[in-house]
Amino acid sequence: DIVCNTAGVLDGYQTVTDTALSAWQHILDVDLTSQFLMIKALLPGMLARGHGVFINMSSIAGLVGGGGGVAYTTAKHAVIGLTKQLDLDYAAKGIRANALAPGAINTPMNAADFAGDGKMAAWVAQETPAKRWAKPEEVAQLSLFLASDAADYIHGTVIPIDGGWLEK
Repeated sequence: DIVCNTAGVLDGYQTVTDTALSAWQHILDVDLTSQFLMIKALLPGMLARGHGVFINMSSIAGLVGGGGGVAYTTAKHAVIGLTKQLDLDYAAKGIRANALAPGAINTPMNAADFAGDGKMAAWVAQETPAKRWAKPEEVAQLSLFLASDAADYIHGTVIPIDGGWLEK
């Protein structure tokens, strides 16, 4: 009944000229195509039951440039498009689809920012209006809300969870 599409990998902030086609394809496969395949596999059962919820993980990089490199940013923008079209196509059949757009979340995926002297992690916290990284539990709580009946009228939206990063 509920799918949280959260697979993702970063691209090291690579530009177009620095991105090999193989790296581009890998990022799109993990960050975008995996979500499409999960939806394709589970949507028929949801349609048969007349109910289902998809929570697709985008990123602040899906809303603005600078949150990743070209491949990551492109994939996360596309996740938003996938989410909106999925909801538009199936909302009347009992399916809800929304996306989350996390900013700085302290997860293993971001471990490199904390490596060494942790200068990058400190910079990110300083640049975030909330002055900190989020805990994974904060994203989990928002996901639980979106999956609940209390969010039944929230459709095809993107919810930033970014400590105010996008307000700058």
